[in-house]
Amino acid sequence: MPFPRFLIVLALLAALPLAAADRLFVFHADSQEASVFAAPSLRSLGSAPAPQGAFAAFRAGDKTFLVGSAQVRVLDADLRATASIELPDDPATAATFDALGQQLLVAAGGRLYRIDTLSARIDSTLDVTSETGGEATALYLPPDGRRLYWLRAGSRQARVVDLATNLVLPGTVDLAASPDVFSSGLLGSGAQVFPAGLFSGGVAGVFAPSQTAPALLAANAAGAKLLRSTESLLYVPADASQPVPLADPTTGDALAPTSQPVAIGDDGTAYLALDGRLLAVDPSGAKSASTAWTLSAATGLALAPEPGPEQTSLTQRSPGTASLW
Repeated sequence: MPFPRFLIVLALLAALPLAAADRLFVFHADSQEASVFAAPSLRSLGSAPAPQGAFAAFRAGDKTFLVGSAQVRVLDADLRATASIELPDDPATAATFDALGQQLLVAAGGRLYRIDTLSARIDSTLDVTSETGGEATALYLPPDGRRLYWLRAGSRQARVVDLATNLVLPGTVDLAASPDVFSSGLLGSGAQVFPAGLFSGGVAGVFAPSQTAPALLAANAAGAKLLRSTESLLYVPADASQPVPLADPTTGDALAPTSQPVAIGDDGTAYLALDGRLLAVDPSGAKSASTAWTLSAATGLALAPEPGPEQTSLTQRSPGTASLW
């Protein structure tokens, strides 16, 4: 009896590599499997092995790097684990990519690990805070990729690493006095910048200090932001025009403030994990919202864009909250 044609088609499709698209990784506290979705459609791409305490995802070529508290897991194009990179000075607290995706930089236990993405091995380890102490809340690497800024919660002072010489520069840099460095919109432009506490989405600092200002949850490279006010979740466009309350695509009601993970794409799409439900919302209303379900409540979201000529990212651990002073 001939083999059914539709089964042949299904077998061929299953053998194909996953389609190129931005990928949204959903991490769960009690599982070492991350749920993976295509963004912004939220089409399920299956699952991927994730290190314990995973909080960040980066893509370089056919590889994806998932950063956890004590390990970096390397995945191939089909989300299969191909290597694990141990971080003995755990816990890792922050990570970022260089502009070309050639190096993954991870802060763990006061040390900076420089990981070559081609070989998936640690190139060097640099002691950044042996004298002053303090783990990094986040790492910021400007587009020129020459100096890395080591940011700590509750401090305006940043340590600086010269990546060309692999040396920690003496002293610290006052973030509020360096608007030329932090002018990309990620941390505000020409305003005081304060590193904030741990929160999801990938932003190291907040600006415009105010006792009544909302918490900054996430931002993209263009400068669009997700904020949490006392009443709702807000989207602030990159041009800093009027904030837009995010609405539940099912009910149309404004989404209530939440400490659950959020992320924002380069196209402005807002991603939210709410009680097992995953949402992709276009604040402009130009595109319909997408909804998916996860097996358990998410403890973190990490958006890993399709690799391009320039790959920049700024990522921190989650969950948690950030405060504006």
